[in-house]
Formats: sequence, C-alpha cells, structure tokens
Amino acid sequence: MTRFVLAQETRSLLVSPALWIMLIIVSFLVGYSFIQAVDLFSQASRTAVSFPELARGMNILDGLFVPTFGAYYLSETLLLPFVAIRLIGLDKQSGALKLLLQLPLSPLSLCGIKIIAMGFVWLISLLPAALVLIFWHNLGGHLYLPEIAVLFAGHGLYSLTVVAIAMFAATITDSLPTAAMFCLAVTLGSWILDFAAAGQSG
Repeated sequence: MTRFVLAQETRSLLVSPALWIMLIIVSFLVGYSFIQAVDLFSQASRTAVSFPELARGMNILDGLFVPTFGAYYLSETLLLPFVAIRLIGLDKQSGALKLLLQLPLSPLSLCGIKIIAMGFVWLISLLPAALVLIFWHNLGGHLYLPEIAVLFAGHGLYSLTVVAIAMFAATITDSLPTAAMFCLAVTLGSWILDFAAAGQSG
C-alpha cells in the first residue's frame, strides 16, 4: 500500500506543469550563475598570480560553487512552494485527501510519503548541478566531495523546510492561491531577516 501511494504521489508531481517550469528556470539560472562564477573566479585567480598573498583567500567552494548553487536557493524560496503545495492542496480540492485518510495509513505516514515523493522530485532538480560538477571536472577543476556534500545537504535541509511550510499552508487554507501567498510570505520574510542579519554582521 505504501509503495502504491508513493508511486501515485510521485507520478502526480512528475506530470505537474509547475515542476517542469521550475526545472527549466533552474537550468537557466544554474548555467548563467556558473558562467558568471567561473569568469569572476578566473579574474580573481589572475590577480592572485600577481599578488601571492591573495591566493590564500582563494576558495573554490566559496568562489565558485556557492554562487553557482545560489540559483537553487532562489528557486527553493520562490518556485519550490508552488510545486510542494500541490501535495495536499490538489488532494483537498478533488476530495482525494478524504480517500487517502481512509487507507490503513496514519496521517503522519501519509505526510512522510508525500515528503519522500517530493524528495525524488528534488533529486531530479539537482541534474543541472550534477552537470555543472561534471563540466567543471572536465575543465580540470578540483572537486572536494565532502565540501560539495555539505553544500547539497544544506540545500536539502532548506528545501525540506520549505516543503514542510508549503504542506502546512495547504493544510490550513482552503485554496491554492491562499496557500501560495502564505508560504511565500513566510519564506520571503525569513529571506529578508537573513539578509538583514548578514548586513548587520558585515
């Protein structure tokens, strides 16, 4: 039963136009961010050749991959909620949620299944990031896998938080637009606080 529900939830997400729109936008953002990051990092590297003391501050993770994957932070904040809200919002509108609650699965298990399905979708969205890593490696660039793993883990935890907020918003509201507005208010509010805190610390 669990596998059937998981397959159904994953299929409903894969046929969602919101998902594929998000993937297209993410692909363009990641590609553009990578090109810009490589250009800026190359310029900084040429400067470091003339001033060796600057070379100690050159870090591929901070100088290349963090800016490149900043596109994911943007998409996770602004686009991912519209995909995640469908997990519960459409089921409420169609009445499928009442049928799901009659299955021999607890509400907590159903939420877990929906989050796992969203996890599969999130892994698909990492395809542009994987291509960036392969392309950088083919260019002769250095990859330190533990750092990359921590970077992916950070984005994964942030995505999980956004998905949880989106599911909560879809649960307490009666329509998808209202849920989207609630979720964006929370995520954008946290984004503003994050930038404000970064500005004060700087």
